Amino acid sequence: MGHLFQLCVDRLLDNQSPSLDTVKMQVYFDMNYTSRADFLEEHRRVLDQRLQPVVREITDSRARTRDELEAALQSVFPQTELGTFMSLTKRDKERQLSELTLIVTGIRLFNRECGKGGEGIDDLPAILSEAIPATTQNVRTEIQNTTKLAFTYTALIEDTVVNQKALDGLSLSGLKEALINTRQHEAFLSILLNDVMGCAQQVDGLESQFAARMETLKNTVQSKTAVPTAQVYPQFITLAHLWTGFQDEMVLLSVLSNILASLEPFTKGFCGWSLVVYDRLLIPSNPANGVLRYNDNYYSFCDKQAAYEFANAPDSYITGVAEAAKKSPELIQLLELHTQFASITPYAQANLRTKLTHSMQTNLSQFRRDNDCQVYLPKDAETQTKRDSSTNVPKPSTFVAGLRGCNSTKTTMNVVDLTLDIDQT
Repeated sequence: MGHLFQLCVDRLLDNQSPSLDTVKMQVYFDMNYTSRADFLEEHRRVLDQRLQPVVREITDSRARTRDELEAALQSVFPQTELGTFMSLTKRDKERQLSELTLIVTGIRLFNRECGKGGEGIDDLPAILSEAIPATTQNVRTEIQNTTKLAFTYTALIEDTVVNQKALDGLSLSGLKEALINTRQHEAFLSILLNDVMGCAQQVDGLESQFAARMETLKNTVQSKTAVPTAQVYPQFITLAHLWTGFQDEMVLLSVLSNILASLEPFTKGFCGWSLVVYDRLLIPSNPANGVLRYNDNYYSFCDKQAAYEFANAPDSYITGVAEAAKKSPELIQLLELHTQFASITPYAQANLRTKLTHSMQTNLSQFRRDNDCQVYLPKDAETQTKRDSSTNVPKPSTFVAGLRGCNSTKTTMNVVDLTLDIDQT
């Protein structure tokens, strides 16, 4: 057990290990990346939470007096509607405020389009039209560099394994770990590129809808001095919702730009035959060579020879892949082998983003700077309870008479109760 513990510590402290870097990359990505829907939901929840203090001051009648609330709301509500608003429930007040916010936002956006206001509103469509192509190009460049590096590692490993050439100053196992690391990075970058392209499509749709709605609103208002609210308020609200969509894409693109990884490959795989035959050599598979369905799983291969040999003994190669993953645990996440390792939970199911971390002292950590913290030391204290009291009950005492010492020839045994009365104790 001690040897296993020391082995784990040595691997965790190995700063030159590509295998450890791969595991760190996988954990980092899982803790920082989330789906588009989950991210937008979390983003809106945070915004609502920041606005809660302001909403609470307006809707909670206990925080302010009625006169103060009416004075604060006169700037946004007609005087005739203040009484109605003040009589609403807290939930109805919040709904009214949300609708009012959307209407005001739509009005400011319309004024900005007409050149009559909207100061302080950034041109989000123009910013996104520049940021998305730049981000896409950056990700594509990273993918090209990573793929080129993976091809270099693959060529070196194949030359060493197939042609039996020696590696000057290089470790074969180290090259294989580096190739795994590179392929994982390539996979993460690919899904990042897909997300950025999804942002581009979403922005294109928002721009067309926003332009169409703005044109409709201009035709409705034109040069009129007064327009029924029933005609324009719904259009202002729609404008505000579309603008919120632009804001969501801005924040989402910013997050994607800061994540230096991508998701595990769903549509891209590696040849299981070469992984076993060449001992953890990752060669991308080509579905054009054929796809094998076995036990409700699908396998693709790098060439026809690999497909034929795998099909003749699939269980042997599947077991071989599991054995290869035991040598390089980072393959479990990369190749999604969790079904073959039941005791290992996938990062996505473990939900590491919600877990707390704990620190421990190692041979190196004690040399870091000292930290001081204030604590409350235990102190002696007494507590008073009910008064102490005791009770004294009589002790049972009996005597058996008539067993011996009688002059008569016949004796009778009697039990004499000698217990004192409670009053006599």
